[in-house]
This record gives sequence, C-alpha cells and structure tokens, in this order.
Amino acid sequence: MGTKLYILVENFSNSERESFFEQELPYLVTAFDEVVVIPLYPDETKLSFYAPNLRVEDFDFFKSSNRINTLLNNLFTIIRIFWFEIIHTHNRVFYLKNFVSNLNQLLFKLAAATNLEKLIRKDIHSKTVFYSYWFMQWFMALSIIKLKHPKMIIVSRVHGADYDENQIKSTLPFRYFQLAQINRIFPVSVFAKTYLQSKFKVESKKIDVSRLGIQSLKYLSPINESELHIVSCSSIISLKRVDLIVEILKHISIYVKWTHFGDGQLAEDVKRKALQLGNHVSVNFMGYVSNDIFLNYLKNHSVSFFINVSESEGLPVSMMEAISHGIPLIGTDICGVPEIVVKETGFLFPVNFDPKKIAEKIMFEHEKGSIYAESFRNNIYEFYLKNFKADTNHEKFSIKILSLCAE
Repeated sequence: MGTKLYILVENFSNSERESFFEQELPYLVTAFDEVVVIPLYPDETKLSFYAPNLRVEDFDFFKSSNRINTLLNNLFTIIRIFWFEIIHTHNRVFYLKNFVSNLNQLLFKLAAATNLEKLIRKDIHSKTVFYSYWFMQWFMALSIIKLKHPKMIIVSRVHGADYDENQIKSTLPFRYFQLAQINRIFPVSVFAKTYLQSKFKVESKKIDVSRLGIQSLKYLSPINESELHIVSCSSIISLKRVDLIVEILKHISIYVKWTHFGDGQLAEDVKRKALQLGNHVSVNFMGYVSNDIFLNYLKNHSVSFFINVSESEGLPVSMMEAISHGIPLIGTDICGVPEIVVKETGFLFPVNFDPKKIAEKIMFEHEKGSIYAESFRNNIYEFYLKNFKADTNHEKFSIKILSLCAE
C-alpha cells in the first residue's frame, strides 16, 4: 500500500487566509503517492493547483449536532481530556472560570471528530499522515480521533496566533492534550520552538523548526534613488498597528510615498489619519489583492523599504517576499521577526519604538543611498536564497513528514 497524506487547511488562495499554502503543495504531492486536501471553508475558494494524485474532499466541519447526545456518547472521553488538561496546564483558573465555554468548545470538536473519523477511517494506518496546516480547529479534532487510534500519525505547523497566548491575550484550551497526541510539531520560527518548549514543555523529539518559503522569482525591484517609497502589507487591525506607520510618516520631512496592501476593521480610521499627513506624503491603500498582484507590484516598482510594525507576528511571509526582491526591511523585535530582519536585510527596532527614531533612520538611509546599492540588494536576495527559498524549505519539510510513515 502506498503512502497517503491528508492536509487539513483553513482555505486555499484567499487573500485573508492562506495565500501561501499552495506554494508547498507541489512538493507534498511529489513526496506522497496520494494527497487529499480538506478545507475548513470549502465554498469560499477553489484550489488552483492540479496533480493526478491530488484531490479535494468536501467536509462540513461545522455540521450541527445534538449536544446532549454528544455529551452522553463521549462522557468518558470528556472527563479524560479535562482531567489531563487540569493536571498539566499552567492556568488551572482558566478551566475553572470558563468551564461551560470550554465544554461547549469540546462538544463541538467531538462532533466534528466523529464525522471526520467516518471520512478517514479507512486510511488510519501506518502509511498515512494527517497534517494540519494550522494548530487550530482541525488539530483538536485529529487529537480526539487519535485517542481511539493511538498509532495514527498527526502533525501540524504552527505560525503565530495558533500558538502564542501573548498574541491572542488568552489561554488556548486543551493545548497540553493536543501536544500529548501530536507526533511532530513544525514551528515556522526558532522563536516559536523556544516558546512551545518553555511554555508547554514540548519534548524536543516532537518539535522541528521548518520554515516556510517562497519561489525564487529572480527579479530584484527596480531602483530609484530619488524617490522614498515605503510599502507595507497586513490586515488593518489593532494587532498589526498600521496606524503607527502613519505616526512614523508624520516625522518624515521629505517627500515620501506609502503603499499599503490589506484591509480590515480599522481601515477607515487609518485612512482618515493618513489623509491628514500633508502634501509631502502620497498614500495609496491597495486593499486585499491576490498574491500575484502583490508580487508583481514588488517586481515592477522601486521600493525603498518594506515595513512591518506589528505587535506580534509569526515569521511574516510578506517579508520573505520582499527580500526575494532585494527590498530592505524595517521590523520590530518580536517573535520570529528578528530571524528575518537582520543586519544583512534591514533594520530592527524595539516593539515599543519611538516613531520619530524610525523616521530619522529612514531619512538617513535614504539620503545616504547605501540601501539602493546593487551589492546591498544582492546580499538581501542571497539571504533569502539561503533561508527562505521554497525549493529548499518545502522539499525538506515534505521529506520530514514522509519519513514518519517509516517510524
């Protein structure tokens, strides 16, 4: 019997979710004999990649169920999961204060797990890997199923908001239970690995850093030393602090262009503030666009800096895309960001930075001109090739999860 991989994702090429998921899919399809992708939101987008050994399976994760029946049919499992978590958790108060909401969440995941098990039951064997792209809803369902099938192989990536309790300002429920079930967890940054080991005491043999990567486009952005142009890309929400870019621009005294990709609940407020900056600042809000449009923009426009001032991050794919075009970075010293914003690629600032100091650094580097030097831009690109090239990172990842079939 050949090897098989189930990939459980939030979505496909949706600008608000996983615009980068499909970049690793070709490598997984090459590694495994058969690949099945199951999206959490199957009706929103369609998979653009095709291969003979790849298929997409429809599944209703949110199918309604009778909670009383779910409770009665799974009472022992519920007690077992709660008891395990209470024994191991770093925050017992959370489970005591939020018992009802946590129970409701567990009942919902139990119902989803019951339905998912019916779909995958025939493939729960030693040569099938179940891979959750995010350490979120899918993985709890997989963990519940594994209680019945302890030889089942379940793995997950972790990015940012799916592991970092500091980022979401809350305790993530049933984390210890899930980490006890997992065969291997693949953080996309060294920071995430350190966090999981210190916070949740994850065994070192279970955790393996596996960075994301993007395709080498071999196109450095054109250079225009006379134009200061800053680009950013993120949702416009409180966590991303896009309003602080406006604060930085207030202190730039020369003509500057700012182009932002992304939208969100704070967009109108940020736009209103940006329009008050004055005539020396040209602002262009692009909204949500496809990944191809964003990459083409970087390819065809001179960009002085790509900036991200988020309060918390995983390891931003948008920054990988920027350095793949030789564009210098400005970022905050938070989570995985210092692993990509290094002396070879740009300038790192404290998370609680002074906007004036970033503005002064931007103007100084622009006027000095070294950020436009061909040698500097080439060094940025070389750093990308060494650390975030898709061919290298995704192929290694595919080999790692395939090898679990032989353990």
